[in-house]
Amino acid sequence: MSKKDLYINELTSCLKEMVSEDLKAGAAAPLSDIPGGCYISQLIVGDYTAFTALYAEESALNGFASAYAKFDVSPDDRDEILADFLNMTNGRFAVLLSNSQSVECTLSVPEYKPPGTVTLRSDSVAIPVEFPFGSICFIFSE
Repeated sequence: MSKKDLYINELTSCLKEMVSEDLKAGAAAPLSDIPGGCYISQLIVGDYTAFTALYAEESALNGFASAYAKFDVSPDDRDEILADFLNMTNGRFAVLLSNSQSVECTLSVPEYKPPGTVTLRSDSVAIPVEFPFGSICFIFSE
């Protein structure tokens, strides 16, 4: 199984466990550019490097943050909670790589601005996930 497939499986598992079992994950689709609305991202660095991010419309981001936190989230706290989810998912993925493939990685601090300095590679994908509160799109680029 490729590392990208491992990541998608771990992401789906985290979403079901931490956010909502009521979701529909779409097929990973090739992505050539980072969408303009994408402003929460995190790098996985080390023996293996990847770029991860999430984006959605405001209402979906608010719903996602509240579902993950299990309480109504204020607009001031939303981005920290979204970054926490990304950090938690990427951390679990890094542990999976270490335990199953002896690949050691660390995580960068989540970024809250458009990642203009990141160039996506040709194997980058967008992973759309539908929830009752809206659609969230996750980006994964090796």
